[in-house]
Amino acid sequence: MTITLELSPSEEARLRAKAAQQGKEATAYAADLLKRDIEMPEAPGVEKYTMADFVEAAKREGITLIPQGTPEWREALRGLGQGRKGVSLSIEATSRESIYEDDQR
Repeated sequence: MTITLELSPSEEARLRAKAAQQGKEATAYAADLLKRDIEMPEAPGVEKYTMADFVEAAKREGITLIPQGTPEWREALRGLGQGRKGVSLSIEATSRESIYEDDQR
């Protein structure tokens, strides 16, 4: 089967760059992506969601989505690493024993 895709110049450049990272030609890389998607089994009972579904669900839940790379995104990311209240955990809280409930005998 032959498939023709219309890509913008920037999409083509990104495809070629990703292919080069894998040491492949762009067409071989694209074919591998398609084959991998076709062969990947679907989880039973799991619906497929689009990004629009995700954005709509976030709005319903009152979650603010911050576009990656914006100053607001960088500030939020910095805040994650600065030990804000409720985020820092003790050594005991992160020990294997407190995370896993299995019998370790």
